[in-house]
Amino acid sequence: MENFGTQAGQAPHRALWNYNLAKQSQSVFLNLATAGIPEGVDVPQGTLLDVDLETREASIVKNALVVAGGTTSAPRVAKGHFFQAGDFVFVNGDAVAVSSVDTTNADYDVLTLSGACTGATAGNYLEQAKASGASPELAHIPNLISSEWLYDFHDGNTISCVAEIFSDVDTSVFYTPISPTMIAKINATGRYLLY
Repeated sequence: MENFGTQAGQAPHRALWNYNLAKQSQSVFLNLATAGIPEGVDVPQGTLLDVDLETREASIVKNALVVAGGTTSAPRVAKGHFFQAGDFVFVNGDAVAVSSVDTTNADYDVLTLSGACTGATAGNYLEQAKASGASPELAHIPNLISSEWLYDFHDGNTISCVAEIFSDVDTSVFYTPISPTMIAKINATGRYLLY
């Protein structure tokens, strides 16, 4: 698989799709919403975005793959998520708040939650909810995918998107975990075919 450019001093990144089969929309440069994103993080190519096409503001769609070793109130999650304290998460029950995020382990992060999160067991995905409580709603529904890396995120950054990809895209090579729920949502736009 081809590599593409990186920030100075970093190793090349793998390409996530065939650029010959992707339609880059030069007009889709969006303001990345600062709410809910820690300053200084890198936003990888292939990040799912919820874009308001009228205001041209993009919000990152957050989810996290639960890995073995945690509990339902302090699940371990794969690196590459964007969750932070104050977010709300759920799997298949009530949504609970993220109290803190421990990133000190090199292999996984630990989300300390305000209570037990039903279904937060290895192999399942935490989704971001709008609020805590019963019958949670997804905080963001993806409709575009970032086409580039954004390094050292800070207020005022813009991000570009790939408008369509005319081939199947294997999400197992993406830099951030993408849940089956979000794959179904982004495929429903008709612009992509992720698997």
